[in-house]
Amino acid sequence: MRLMAEYVGDSAQREQLLLNVAEMETMVIDALAFMGAEARREPIETVDVAALLISLTDDYGDAGEPVTYCGPDHADLPCRPVALKRAFSNLIANGCKYGGAVEVSLRVTPNAIRVDIHDDGAGIPRDQAARAFEPFERIETSRSRETGGSGLGLAISRDIVRSHSGEIGFDWPDNGFTVWVSLPRPD
Repeated sequence: MRLMAEYVGDSAQREQLLLNVAEMETMVIDALAFMGAEARREPIETVDVAALLISLTDDYGDAGEPVTYCGPDHADLPCRPVALKRAFSNLIANGCKYGGAVEVSLRVTPNAIRVDIHDDGAGIPRDQAARAFEPFERIETSRSRETGGSGLGLAISRDIVRSHSGEIGFDWPDNGFTVWVSLPRPD
């Protein structure tokens, strides 16, 4: 389809076709990730989650997004690093798309690590929070063309977090919206 779109003479129509192809590619990639078999085959290794989060926030910052990190310099955790990076990247991307400035914070306790991804947007309405994790669910459909995505980001993140025996949820502080992830640490 992409090749066919390149040969369309009308530039507006060509751009629309290329946009549609890009949306389909995103949806296929996200659907495959949601099926999850690939993430579960990834071996578990001890990873510095703080370094992973710092790297992600730096990447978003380099791309011009207002994303900052707050937390310790090191926090080791046995995990599937590629899968966990995808989960956190999905959550940070949502914060950038829908909330503006994003702060990623990490807290470490003897039993768990907690990552909060806070933005200054309105967030997901409380009465729609459970729906937000459903596959292909788009809470704000009016912006779907504008912001892109497939409606699988939160579902993928939830499945990855659960595959690590973790929990994911939302908080609605007075000054924005927070998605939190809690992952257990081994004894």
